[in-house]
Amino acid sequence: RLGQELKVPVVVVALAPGAVVMPWSSLATGVLLMFPSGQVTGTAAADLLFGAAMPSGKLPLTIPMKEADALRPCMQRDCPYQEKLFSGWLLYTGRDVLYPFGYGLSYTTFEYKSGKALGDASSSVQRVPVTVKNVGQKPGREVVQLYIRYPTTAATEEEPSTQLRSFHRTRELQPGEAEDVVLELSLRDMSIWDTTKSDWTVVPGIFSVGVGSSSREMRLCGTFMVQIHKKNHDVLLEECPRLDTLLAARAA
Repeated sequence: RLGQELKVPVVVVALAPGAVVMPWSSLATGVLLMFPSGQVTGTAAADLLFGAAMPSGKLPLTIPMKEADALRPCMQRDCPYQEKLFSGWLLYTGRDVLYPFGYGLSYTTFEYKSGKALGDASSSVQRVPVTVKNVGQKPGREVVQLYIRYPTTAATEEEPSTQLRSFHRTRELQPGEAEDVVLELSLRDMSIWDTTKSDWTVVPGIFSVGVGSSSREMRLCGTFMVQIHKKNHDVLLEECPRLDTLLAARAA
């Protein structure tokens, strides 16, 4: 609160071994989460804070709203694995969080557009072309993330419907510069574990695709159909519907 009273920016540098609660985050101008970053932590932090280096990292975990939202450590000898496949960031599916998995800011901003079709791919690869452009005033890198949602035929209470399946860190883009990114999905990426066969099985049907800057900020959306032993076409994306547009459509 001292920063607000003095009207000066306050940036919190957190050296945490994992997810931590941040009830003070709304009072801070910024948060630099560096984790245990080694013997040159001070130099790295100074470079980031004073602009000699540009932050481009993304959260490998979720920052919960409060401690009660996190998975409690088991203090017993035998621990029930109740979360099953909904571990890590998937544990927070359908719940509010402070900072979602894959989140991370930079000193610049990026624009996402669907890339150009590259032609038919093989039957074992699904390509998703994306163009990322630096539309800010500073150079920077972006980590483009691709999430898929399985067909409804694969949705069960034990199988997460949404998964991170690919990501790409761009080169350093100067203001106004763009990079064409091609994210690829293999047959393994479109499979689930079949307990009766003890093997991975490709799920046929219509998949939904979301490409964005975090697990909860999709910039582009699209769909594609998986047909076994048939050639795949590149997935062409469009801007995702805004949340208020979706809510209005549902209300109507």
